[in-house]
Amino acid sequence: MPAAITATDVTRALYRKVSWHILLLPTLMYFVCALDISNISFAKLQMQHDIGISDAAYGLGASLFFIANMLFDIPSSLRSIRIGLRRTLSRAMALYGLGSIALLWISGAYAFALLRFLFGIFEAGCTSGAMAYFSRWLPPSRMGRTLALFSCAPSIAGIISGPLSAWIMTRLAGAAGLAGWKWLFLLQALLCFGLGILIFLKLDDAPASASWLSAGEKSVLIAQLGPRSQVLEPTSLLQVLKNLPVSLYKTGFSYFCLMCAAYTVMLWLPTLLREAGTTGLMSIGALSVFPPLLSFTMKIALGACSDRMGERRWHSACSTLIGAAAMYLAAWTTDHLIVLLFSMTCTLAFTSAASNVLTALCSDDLKGHATAGGIAFLGSAGMLGSFAGPTVMGWSKAATGSFQAGLFAIASITLLGAALIVSNRWLIQKTV
Repeated sequence: MPAAITATDVTRALYRKVSWHILLLPTLMYFVCALDISNISFAKLQMQHDIGISDAAYGLGASLFFIANMLFDIPSSLRSIRIGLRRTLSRAMALYGLGSIALLWISGAYAFALLRFLFGIFEAGCTSGAMAYFSRWLPPSRMGRTLALFSCAPSIAGIISGPLSAWIMTRLAGAAGLAGWKWLFLLQALLCFGLGILIFLKLDDAPASASWLSAGEKSVLIAQLGPRSQVLEPTSLLQVLKNLPVSLYKTGFSYFCLMCAAYTVMLWLPTLLREAGTTGLMSIGALSVFPPLLSFTMKIALGACSDRMGERRWHSACSTLIGAAAMYLAAWTTDHLIVLLFSMTCTLAFTSAASNVLTALCSDDLKGHATAGGIAFLGSAGMLGSFAGPTVMGWSKAATGSFQAGLFAIASITLLGAALIVSNRWLIQKTV
């Protein structure tokens, strides 16, 4: 005789159904945004000469994306509450498509920097808004693994974009009179436009409006989630910031440290591999698969383990510490290809996984507008780190002729992040 179906089984089945519907389109959006960042790092190998920019100008220009994102992330997240995530994401994808087309015609450091700044504005509020959106559909006990799956989008983009970008830039170079890197951004634009249309047609803003849920399923979901499931009324930026816990600001600095390391790897890995002796775009593309591949695995494993054990602080601290140690190893071995690749792979994997656990903690313990504001604040702090890390690398190369000093500096910042996580009283007190 088959075992009787329990209420718990029904609830699990409902949340599996919900997770599939709410995760797919926002994750595809995050994938496209991450693909753009990865594409920039590969396009740099050809476009740097074509548009006439130095390593320092590339580092600064590429990083301005994160400054714009930091400045506009919290206001944009709150705006997504007012207009809904569906309109927020579809608008962002349309603007991303237009920006990708504009990249085909830029020339000089100023135009490159301006356009990357605009890309940061386009993306602002999308990622943090999506994370807050998930909290309206799922209970805290499922947020760790949900955010882990969502945040795997950059890892998947990194796995795919390395070989694919190298192939496009090599095989399509000169077709229709366009350089290989221009084809990269033209195809990116078409992907953005298509996804924007799909999001506008298919994404639901709240359980009450979901056509794929039956009336009974909506009732169960809304009853279990309570106020979490409701679309919130708009509020002011100042009011949200006033209501955030003071210790969250310390957590934000930890997030800053993590993103310094993670985005240094993401934006400079192809160049570091070439400096270490790798020749040919296809070889660089193949080697670039390893960091996002391990990152993908670590995000899922650490998120699931953190959910299962009901603990966030030591999961994130230990992962950050390993990432810092790996970055120190990279700084010592910039001329040794295999060791450099191994250390950069570990840095990206462990710092990215740690950042997800910190974000899950925020969604566990903040409610209402504070969830959107808190996640957006962490995102803004992370964007500042995403600007600082790659920029330091560019300056290091310009000042010393080597990336070693920059890697040492970022490794030390990451180590500081681990210490802050361990000492943060808010993290000590909170459990899932």
